[in-house]
Amino acid sequence: MLRDIQLKLLFQRPSNLKKVGFRLTLSSDESVATVRIPGLCQEADGYRYLYGIFRIFQTSRQIRPFILRFLKTVARFTLIRGVVEIERAMYDETVPKMPLEGKLQLGYVGKSSINTIGTLIVPSTGQKLLQAIIQFVCVNTTSRRPVPHPDWCRGKYANVAVGNESLKVQRTPRPADTHVFKVSVCWSDTDNYNHINWTTYVSYCVNYAIHDGIRKAFFKNVNKDVVKRGLRKISVGIGGENREGNKLTVHSWESAEDNTTVCCEIENAAGNVVSVAKLRYPSPLAKD
Repeated sequence: MLRDIQLKLLFQRPSNLKKVGFRLTLSSDESVATVRIPGLCQEADGYRYLYGIFRIFQTSRQIRPFILRFLKTVARFTLIRGVVEIERAMYDETVPKMPLEGKLQLGYVGKSSINTIGTLIVPSTGQKLLQAIIQFVCVNTTSRRPVPHPDWCRGKYANVAVGNESLKVQRTPRPADTHVFKVSVCWSDTDNYNHINWTTYVSYCVNYAIHDGIRKAFFKNVNKDVVKRGLRKISVGIGGENREGNKLTVHSWESAEDNTTVCCEIENAAGNVVSVAKLRYPSPLAKD
């Protein structure tokens, strides 16, 4: 719990990031932000690596305002979907993880949404460890409804965006038979806005859906050996906000299209789906 308190204080004050080894530089047109990250501890188990990866994403939120000056409005950005592709090198003990370098660019500018493209590399070699495309929608802080970007804003920032498509995350129909796990949101699961963010939803899927499902022998193909090879792709969509004390139900099942992909849906107490996710692991026969 103390560690979570310290991390929250760190993320609430971007100036604290410099004290622990983070460094930010911007391109001349402010279209690319490069942040030097102290790194990840060497871990052989891909499952434990996830938490270090998620901390990097949480920290990277601090550099978005440097790219998007229009964030300083009565609105704020809320994540609605994301896709993270993780290279095998992330789990390779021979590849150095200290320090690391992240590059963040504006990928797409829509009517009320944006997405950012982030790449994590080893600075000494340029080797890519992962790429993440994260899409946000601009919402009014009071009504929680989408707020369109001003025309001048879309025109200005569309010119520096490196992509031209909105990110899509397809929902997989849920079968009748799923692994079910119920969870209560605790304080350390929430972010600076006292909501669950996408990394917490994914952690619920990994901890409560996949690992509990493996322990109970629910899955036919996904087992401990598969999971230890490390996640290779995370696709997540967010459809609702949750706070401390909310009760959630996590459903999970193996994909019919890919036997090492686990699909998840998270429902709130009213039965509404608040998050969907697909977690892909490498096949036991794959060389990647």
